[in-house]
Amino acid sequence: MAASEVSAVGQPFARPDPDGDPAQALSQLRCPDPLSRAIVDSPDGESLVAPSIDDVFAEHFRYIWRLLARLGAGPDAEDLAQEVFIVVHRRLEAYDPDRPIRPWLFGIAYNVFRDHRKRPHMRRETLATNAEARSGSSPIEKLEAAQLVHRCIAEIPLDRRAVFVAYELDQIDISTVAQSLDIPVNTAYSRLRTARQEFRAAVEALSGEAR
Repeated sequence: MAASEVSAVGQPFARPDPDGDPAQALSQLRCPDPLSRAIVDSPDGESLVAPSIDDVFAEHFRYIWRLLARLGAGPDAEDLAQEVFIVVHRRLEAYDPDRPIRPWLFGIAYNVFRDHRKRPHMRRETLATNAEARSGSSPIEKLEAAQLVHRCIAEIPLDRRAVFVAYELDQIDISTVAQSLDIPVNTAYSRLRTARQEFRAAVEALSGEAR
């Protein structure tokens, strides 16, 4: 199997139909253990005990690494994941264990990645990577599922990309997405709607280049 056919977590992707609904291709990247959109109370009605940093790291490192890759971290995803858990360790006492942990982790990971992108070396690398992606591979390679979907997601500006990834891939409900990113719910809905349009336009553009 070609390397471009393997996802960031080592799982093979199905080839999407360039003439089909991009939602079908997008579903290939959805989290294999998606977060429930409902907030579940503890069975006995009592407050849950906050997890230890070791437990959070062991259970969620893979998720954070995958999330950062989807946001566009590329080869920096592992280092940034370590930074995320440094912040998690510092803020864990403030986490409310009665609420799902992944939206809380998502907000931290987004802020770490956003700050990383502001670093001068990262801005230069992003410009170079974008230029290479637009001038590079053959039409057949562009239709590989992993490349196609990741490139389309990368075309969405980061503020809208974060909402798109959280809602469409991580299956986090929109009100929790808004809370995680510290934005109004209406803003989250607006960013999601625009991001969907941008994703569809990117799929159609890349698919058109391959014809």
